[in-house]
Amino acid sequence: MSRKRKILVAPLDWGLGHATRMIPVIHELQSLGAEVLIASDGPAMSLLRKEFPQLTAINLPGYRVHYQKKGSLGITMLLQLPKILAVIRAEKKWLRKIISKENIDAVISDNRFDMYAKDIPCTFVTHQLNIIAPSPFKRMERWINKVNRRLIANFDACWIPDFEKEPGLSGILSHKFPLPDNAVFIGTLSRFSYREVSKRYKLMVLLSGPEPQRSMLEQLLLQQVKEYASRRNNQPTNEEVAADELDQILFVRGIPGGSGEVLQISPGVLLVDYLLTEALNTAILESEIIISRPGYTTVMDLSLLGSRAIFIPTPGQPEQEYLAEYLTNKGICYTTSQSSFDLELALFEEKAFAGFKANSVQLWKQHLVNLLASIPDQ
Repeated sequence: MSRKRKILVAPLDWGLGHATRMIPVIHELQSLGAEVLIASDGPAMSLLRKEFPQLTAINLPGYRVHYQKKGSLGITMLLQLPKILAVIRAEKKWLRKIISKENIDAVISDNRFDMYAKDIPCTFVTHQLNIIAPSPFKRMERWINKVNRRLIANFDACWIPDFEKEPGLSGILSHKFPLPDNAVFIGTLSRFSYREVSKRYKLMVLLSGPEPQRSMLEQLLLQQVKEYASRRNNQPTNEEVAADELDQILFVRGIPGGSGEVLQISPGVLLVDYLLTEALNTAILESEIIISRPGYTTVMDLSLLGSRAIFIPTPGQPEQEYLAEYLTNKGICYTTSQSSFDLELALFEEKAFAGFKANSVQLWKQHLVNLLASIPDQ
């Protein structure tokens, strides 16, 4: 009998989205009989440890990108570039050591550029074949994308979590240029599943992303949510409020290392640090409207679940700003800036949008079957 295939799954630690979209991949690999090892750092690793406490977790030093409270994101990233490049260069040495020590058969890397080796199958997962550069580096965008494609070409395969039919969910991020020879669309990738449930929450705030912007948005939204809930609770004779049975708001802080206990912090407002996949899946389905960053993993999740959303892009983050504008122009979701956010106005404006249409297409699973089949018996 041949031994179990050992697959190393290594998501980028930039926010939580790269880690959360690897959750269904890990589950499916396990169902196919593979042994999975996880490698990451920071909150992304905390998330995966909570979801998979039984798996071997190996610390892989992360990029540890941080945003500033104010100023240009491009300049902030430029200042961190030497640190990021040093981590990328160290990845290859780290990987060679782990492959030898753990007898790894294949690698799935979510946006970690040097996590490849020539003697085993290595797959790169990304939706950004076209990187939108921050404004100070617009003139370098063409060069940045050439480098991006050159790095992707080092892998045996590039899996794009979107649909092949243009413009898909990601628009020009995946569909602007011809695909690299090793790239294939695998459909949207989400840890969630759709089912019919009764609505429970008027509103759900779902936070994520690097600090300090996550905390800044939390402070802004929490104040407005409390004020909004207080006004609703103090006006029981208002016909619109009386007709709306959904009077609770769920506020998910997006801190994987925190508590999963749901606390009522004021009348009508429930707060929790973090919810595991099943609980979060249910909570999103039970919510009438979601307020969140338009990170691409969140976009895929809400698309699969058919949610209505209000998006607040991270200031100066070109990918999120593009996705928010793209989905707004398609009439799907309302978008507003962080600096001008007004909850009551956003809820009013959101009514004009259609929301996502639920889908349950799971094309990516066959690619995992093919990956395992490509590993020779030993």
